[in-house]
Amino acid sequence: MSQKNKLYLLIFSLIISIFLPNKYLNATGGNYFGGRIVSIVPCTCSIGYQVGITGPGTSTGTYLYTGFSTGYRNYLPSFGRNILGGYTPGGICMVGVAPICEPLNISKGTFSFFGVSF
Repeated sequence: MSQKNKLYLLIFSLIISIFLPNKYLNATGGNYFGGRIVSIVPCTCSIGYQVGITGPGTSTGTYLYTGFSTGYRNYLPSFGRNILGGYTPGGICMVGVAPICEPLNISKGTFSFFGVSF
């Protein structure tokens, strides 16, 4: 590739990067997780399940899985499988027998989307 073509490519890339929203340029941002499912506890007084995950880095923790989360590949989280995806911070899992319910700790957040291995 000639020097002139390299210069044109550089100028074109700079112009495109100005007009693209930041979400297309930032590949590392967001809240993502990955690891092995080590526990699943039903939220008996609210919707969903508390899912415990052990993984690398900051992935280890508890998450809330609801029916509103988008599942890819094999769809349902189950004990012992590998899982990865994205989450939004926060979430409430209530356990007990109504009217006596207590919150169960959700240390990370609520699944936004996820994929599960065999």
